[in-house]
Order: sequence, then structure tokens, then C-alpha cells
Amino acid sequence: MQHRREVDGLRAVAVLPVIFYHAGFPVVSGGYVGVDVFFVISGYLITSIIIEQQRAGRFSVLDFYERRARRILPALFVVLASSLPFAWLWLLPADMQGFSQSLASVTVFASNVLFWLTSGYFDAAADLKPLLHTWSLGVEEQFYLFFPLLLMALARFRRPVLWIASVALAIVSLMASQWAAHAKPDAAFYLLPTRAWELLVGAFIAYHFTAERSATFGRAVRETGAALGLALIVYAVVAFTPRTPFPGVAALVPTLGAGLIILFATPATVVGRWLSHPWPVGIGLVSYSAYLWHQPLLAFARHAGDDEPALALTGALAVASLGLAWLSWKYVETPFRQRGRFTRQQVFAAGFAGSAIFAAIGVAGHVTEGFTHPFRYRDATPQELALIEAKLPSRTAYVFERFEPLLGKPFDPADRRPRVLLVGDSYAEDLTNALYESGLLRNLQLSTRHVSRDCGNLFMPEEALQALRDGFCNAPGIYEDEALRARMAEADEIWFASAWAPWQAQHVAPSVRAVQALTGKPVRVFGRKHLGALDLRELIDMKPAQRYAVRSPIPPWSVEVNDTLRSTLPTGIFIDVQQLLCGNDTASCSPFTTQRELITFDGTHLTPEGARLYGRRLIEHTPLRRFAIDRPPVAVR
Repeated sequence: MQHRREVDGLRAVAVLPVIFYHAGFPVVSGGYVGVDVFFVISGYLITSIIIEQQRAGRFSVLDFYERRARRILPALFVVLASSLPFAWLWLLPADMQGFSQSLASVTVFASNVLFWLTSGYFDAAADLKPLLHTWSLGVEEQFYLFFPLLLMALARFRRPVLWIASVALAIVSLMASQWAAHAKPDAAFYLLPTRAWELLVGAFIAYHFTAERSATFGRAVRETGAALGLALIVYAVVAFTPRTPFPGVAALVPTLGAGLIILFATPATVVGRWLSHPWPVGIGLVSYSAYLWHQPLLAFARHAGDDEPALALTGALAVASLGLAWLSWKYVETPFRQRGRFTRQQVFAAGFAGSAIFAAIGVAGHVTEGFTHPFRYRDATPQELALIEAKLPSRTAYVFERFEPLLGKPFDPADRRPRVLLVGDSYAEDLTNALYESGLLRNLQLSTRHVSRDCGNLFMPEEALQALRDGFCNAPGIYEDEALRARMAEADEIWFASAWAPWQAQHVAPSVRAVQALTGKPVRVFGRKHLGALDLRELIDMKPAQRYAVRSPIPPWSVEVNDTLRSTLPTGIFIDVQQLLCGNDTASCSPFTTQRELITFDGTHLTPEGARLYGRRLIEHTPLRRFAIDRPPVAVR
């Protein structure tokens, strides 16, 4: 296959926006689309190689995967190995456990599935994941598990059959991508079925160039097409944001842009000459290693400091990733691609051995909850260990583990206990735990319904709500659900508990009146709580006297939300959760009980100790004390 310097330059156009997007530069708010450009390039190059080898009668699946191993594994293993000591030093158990899980999943090219199950790409916490970027390797390698087999199966047919099958596959994938970008955005972003069409865009260009009679284009067409392609990529990089529904049809902008460049740019065009310049070509040659290095550097820098690193630092680390990329390209990537230096058997043996080692480390880190037991923190006091373990998934799962079994639960008409419908988000989950820890739950029939904060938890016309939500919620007609309406009709009381946002606060009172008008039932609204920004690493490093004297500042906007709810809701409806947990001080709050127990692991959600405090205060200071009287759960039949 003829080497194309302009495609090397296109790799630079792909990798630099990704690096500077992760570094936090606002000018490249859509820099994540560089991965889509990579997908098109990969689809084009790999398909071209496979088709040309098929024509020469020398295509081998084993040879194909050997080439992939030589290309992908050596630099990947170096980056993984280099990340381990920094993870050990700087990651708290929850983050270390997550890192371990991603370490194990990346060795089988399934990290995209892991991140789909555990986090969103645009979540704030995503910047702290050293191996987040490996999701794209998972997508590519999963694609190349089946795509060569598809080309082999269709090789016996005439060229139109290949086109028809590929176009059909791409259309189905694009349609799934567009639907999921709105309905299941995390799945759309991470998973192969909604990304395959992007690699197929590159494959279509390869079909064109490898056809026996491919169309030729005049100078004007080539110049215009290449310039338009570059303009589309630049537009996506600067105009898209994390709020852009993606991938879906929006991803057509950067992918078609990349396709146009590959199709039309040549050394004779302006764009082709620019991309063929030594600087873009040089960055393009090391782009794979640069992509591998940048995210661990940036993520560990964020873990090492108490605050978000300054742009000067993240920019320096972005440049440093290019330097490290050159070293790993020259001394790792290039030698392993030379078949005279390493045989196929050596490459496969090293690949299997390296994968097994990293997978074993990853599994061990998962099982030991981030190597907390018995390797790290062996000398920690019980109080320090409670802080260290607070954010472990096994601890944070506590928030929702009692709420979820009660979702949509029908009320038992033979049960004499009061029937309460609780509607809300994770704050409603905290309330459920408070009811359990205080014993109140055994005196109630509780049915729950989850409504995300983005959706508003407001009983209002859908048109009005959609305008308020700013497009974040994709669950229309929440209160039109037949099962929810049935629970509302059956309940004795209806409770709302949410992380009320400023845009919601003024609409809660009319929402309550609408519920009362419809059902005639008493309604309670539990205010929002915010215990202040919590830095567990900083608390762990403090001396005990200093640690337990800490009072975290409460954001003023959170105080204002509760003030709005208190002033607009009738007396007896609003319960001030912030005051229950933090007292009358509206400016700060302690993250500890008087017994030095941690009550929150992130500043907003409660530990079991925090839920016990919450429940105790509900009994002591609110009308819910009447539910503390034990009642027989089921009537005598």
C-alpha cells in the first residue's frame, strides 16, 4: 500500500484536539471528536491492507492479528507499567480499584464496556481516570474481530455485494447511534454497535481506492473537497461541547471531514501540502503513543493536587506527552514492528504474557478493594481507615441498595401501616436509608420512584418542563406513567426528595399544589443538603485534632435553594434537611458526628453513620416522629 504523508498529517489533526481537550483548554470544547477522525483513518488503512492482500492471495487472519499486536501492545504495555507506581502512590482505594478494573479490562480490549457500565465520558470524575482513553482501543479491536471475517466471506462475491452489505451495516449502526445518543448516551459513546459506522466510513474510501476503476477527480474538486473536510473537523472541534448529543448524526461532521481529506487531499492540494509538512507528519507518526501517554499524565496530575491543575501545567503535560510519545515510538513501537528483530512467536508470547500479568494485577486490585487490604494503609487507625475506605464502590453502593428494591412496589391494602410514596433521586435514596437506620421504615409501607435531578421531579406540563431542563432529560412524561399514577392514588402521603437545583426551586410550590389538586393527599418536600466540598486525601493527611475541627463551606446557591423552598411552600410541608444535619450554621458544616464518624463520602451523599444521624434528627425535630410508633404490619385476616 502506497504511503500517504497527508494521512500521517491527518493523525496530528486527530490527536492534538483530544490531548488539549483533556488538558482543559476551552477553545477545543469538541476536541473529543479527534477519536472519530482516528476511527475513519483506521477503517481506511486496515481495509485497504486487507483488500490488497486478498487480491495478492496472501491475506492471513493470523498475519493480520500479528500486525495488530505489533502495532498496539508494546507501547500500551509500557504506558500501563509506567502508570502502576503512580497509581499506587496517589490513588485512594476507590480510584485504585477503578484503575485496577480498567487495567484488567484493557488487556482484553473491553475497557469501553467497563466505562459504559461505570461512568460517562463527560462526567467530572472522568478526568481522574488514567485509562479512560483506552475505550477507543476496545472499540477498534472489537471491530477487527469480525470485520476481516466479513471481508473474507464476501470476497467470493462481486464488488456490489460488498458495498451493499457494508452500507446496510453502516446505516443500521448510524440509526442505532442516533437513537442511543439521546436515549442511552453512555452506551452510544462507548459501544461498538453505535460506533462501527465510523470505521466503515474509512472502509468505504478504501473500497473506492482499491476498485479496479476508481473515479478520478479534477483539481478544483480535490481542492474543494479537502478544504471542506478540514473545515468540518475544525468546526466540530471548536463548536461541539459535552452537551452535544453524540455520536449520532453529529459525528457525521468530523467523520465525513476526515473522509473527505483522505479521499481528496493529495500533495498537489493546499490541504495535502499542509498536512504533508514535516511537523504534522512528525506528530502523526507518534500520535498513537501520544494518545496513550496524555491521559495518564493529566489524570495523575489531577490526583496529585488538591485543586484542578492550572492550564499552564496541563498544557506543559500535553507537550510532555508528545516528548514521551517520540521516545516510545522510536524505542518501543518501531523495533517491535520490525519482523527481523522479533518473530511472530515472540510477539504473541510477549503479548499473552503481558496481558496475563496486567490482568492478574487488575483482578487483585479489584478483589482487595484497591489493594487496601492488606498491602496499603496497614498502619492506619480505624478512623483513618474509615476515611480511606469511604469512597469504595462497596461503600457507596449503600446509598441505593434499599431504595431500588422498593421501586414501584405496590401497596398492600391489608397492611395497616401508613402508605408513603417517595419520589426523587439519590437524595431520596439517602432518605430511605435514614428511615431504615432510624427504624421508621418498619412502621411504613414505602414505595419509591426514581427521577433524576436533570428531569426536575416536578409535576408540570411536559412542554414547560422541557424548556426548563435545557435538554438534559430524555424521559418525557414522567408523571404520565400509569404505574406511578396508581401509586399516587393509593398512597396516604407523597414525599419528594431531590438535589433541587436553582432552576427547580421556584417551581416546586406550584408542582406541590398540582399534586394535591390531583390526589388530595398530603405532600412533604425534603430540602437539599450540601455538607461542603470534601477532600478525603486532605482529611487523611491532617492531624486528628485538626481533622475533626474541620467545617466545610456550604455553597451559597445551595442555601438559597432551601430558602426559596421554605418561603414558597406552606408551613408543615418543607423539611429542612440541611438544618437537620448541620444545625443553624448556613455557612459551613462538619463532615463528622460528635463521635468522629464520617457522615458523607462526597459532601452530598451519606454514609451509614450519616444516615443514622439523619434518621435520628427526623424523629427528634420533624413531624415524622409520629411514624416512630410501632404498628402491626399486616391486619388480622
